[in-house]
Amino acid sequence: MARTNRETRPGDDELRFLDPTTRRPLDDVGLPGSDLAETVDADGSVVLWIVDRDRIYDRGVDLGDEQPPHDLTGALPAPWRSGSAPKPTAPVCGAPTATGKACGIRVAGGARCHHHRAAAPKESR
Repeated sequence: MARTNRETRPGDDELRFLDPTTRRPLDDVGLPGSDLAETVDADGSVVLWIVDRDRIYDRGVDLGDEQPPHDLTGALPAPWRSGSAPKPTAPVCGAPTATGKACGIRVAGGARCHHHRAAAPKESR
């Protein structure tokens, strides 16, 4: 278990010092109440941690999770799937159609479909 106090004992390789000068809030990137901060262990190794701002200096708080749920192998747990990034989509033509909407035919990146390839940029078929 990692500890948040600043006292270290020689030989205790589990102690980590959280450097308060490196804390950066993550509220604006979707993690309200969390900070990104550097921790330093007894041998000087620096590791970035995401910490709960309200509990970081509580006595006995558990700061380490040997394997967080988002690092497990296999399918992502439901809470992680619901907020995940949109799935990548195949590139589409995008040329304007007669209705004014963009053409949605799948193409190689940046190309026009076979209907719009020969058309002038402002024309559509």
